[in-house]
Amino acid sequence: MNPMLAKLLLVLLAGILFTLPLLPALTELRLKRDAQPLNVVQQYGGEIRHFSYGFRTYIDDLLDRCWTASH
Repeated sequence: MNPMLAKLLLVLLAGILFTLPLLPALTELRLKRDAQPLNVVQQYGGEIRHFSYGFRTYIDDLLDRCWTASH
């Protein structure tokens, strides 16, 4: 086999393998199928501490379970 042809095939194969994972993103850029906004529940939209309250309750519940399981 010709060394130049082997180098060309290697470069082409490497290029294909590098661009293959990008195909879904490139097709989405071209076709724009998922361009709709997400549905967001606005019930707690103005309360910035809503996540911290829920997270604190979740962690307290986990700690209570661990404490009762160990004693």
